[in-house]
Amino acid sequence: MSTEASSIVSSVNFNQDSGCFGCGCKNGFRVYNVDPLKQIHFVSLNGGVAIVEMLFRCNYIALVGGGPVPAFPRNRVVIWECMKEKVVIELDMPSDVRAVRLRRDRIIVVLDTSVHVFSFTESPKLLHILETWPNSFGLCVLSPMGEAIMAFPSSSMAGSVHILSLVEPDAPRHIIEAHQSQIVAMALSNDGLKIATASEKGTLVRIFNTKTNEKLNELRRGTNPARIYSICFNPDASMICVSSDHSTIHLFSLKKPLRRPSAKKLEKMIKGEVSCTRFHIQNSTAKNKLPAIISKCAFSAEPDSVVVVCTDGSYYKFHYDNVKGQCTRQTYSLFLEMGN
Repeated sequence: MSTEASSIVSSVNFNQDSGCFGCGCKNGFRVYNVDPLKQIHFVSLNGGVAIVEMLFRCNYIALVGGGPVPAFPRNRVVIWECMKEKVVIELDMPSDVRAVRLRRDRIIVVLDTSVHVFSFTESPKLLHILETWPNSFGLCVLSPMGEAIMAFPSSSMAGSVHILSLVEPDAPRHIIEAHQSQIVAMALSNDGLKIATASEKGTLVRIFNTKTNEKLNELRRGTNPARIYSICFNPDASMICVSSDHSTIHLFSLKKPLRRPSAKKLEKMIKGEVSCTRFHIQNSTAKNKLPAIISKCAFSAEPDSVVVVCTDGSYYKFHYDNVKGQCTRQTYSLFLEMGN
């Protein structure tokens, strides 16, 4: 782990197809190609950036300031135009922005207790304000393709998810009661038909059908509590990967009965399907008393591969074997050391 990188990087976040990731820094932001790893954009600013939200590979990137000296007010969303290298849209909100999500026709701004939906136009118009459960994690997910499905913590109760079609935002509320405690991570499949959720306990990940509310899978990450950092579906929603503060990345099969050799015996003892394979990343946060290192995972465009990026500036690529239930590390790099 790079101590210097831990003080520089404030966030990492994949784009909608996991082909790129953005990195918020104390002095601007960077954008990288995922596989092969390559820095493709670097903007130096007089201050820090806490949120970098891309729109696939187009020139528009949403930014929110952060760190000791923010580049922009924490309650402002700016849309950065990469070709012109300047801000082209500004949205001032009534409180600090927790997250931003983009579609080609929508800008979604997440605050502590509400989600604001704007048109993605030269002069954005506020279309909807939706109440949420207290949402300091900024949870809100959009399906990148197909029907415009959005999900966020429901205001009705802790552990529930509000599923909304942006095509019919005024339709009756569609709520999934996913967990008994607060949700800290969620993900939608590309087509928006499946949602994965994890609560603050972090031992189980549940998969639901967004149309029928049916619980499709209950996945066992572990027996000890953990902070889930990210969940990601692969393109055809047959697998998911999960990262947590235990420095372990778990892969689960949602279709094939893949199991590690000890899994069948374990599943008889505990509730939930066990991961088909898992691997570890380096993390000496506790030993060095450094800030928590956030890890984000995604499926690579290369078959049977997973990529992990972390706020300590590290990049991992693993290849997994579906038959043997094994993982092999193919690449380890420090992405901040790369130039354009």
